[in-house]
Amino acid sequence: MKDQLSKNEIRGIFMRNGFTVKEGCEDLKDYVYAAAYDLLKAQEERHHTIEARLLSAESNLQKALGMYKIRTELNENQLKIIQKQTCALALLAGIQPTEEEVKAYSDRPIIHT
Repeated sequence: MKDQLSKNEIRGIFMRNGFTVKEGCEDLKDYVYAAAYDLLKAQEERHHTIEARLLSAESNLQKALGMYKIRTELNENQLKIIQKQTCALALLAGIQPTEEEVKAYSDRPIIHT
């Protein structure tokens, strides 16, 4: 356990919360300290479990964001293809695209005949 509480610190906590040292005894019973250390160990294990879940959730989020980025890039590429096809269809239909449309929709210049 990291930074384990000392018996004095544990005693102080229990005394502030109503525990007393019985007459004829010099300290709290050993089982009180054992229970305190068990509680601290359980709390630390719980903390590690929660931390592991958060790290797992963060990893899953990063993967999801990566997939979203890939999908977005695919959609942008698909959009460029659609724009090129639209421009080509316009030419086939006899509609002359503007130079801006040609530049926006194609990475290759369209040759006018």
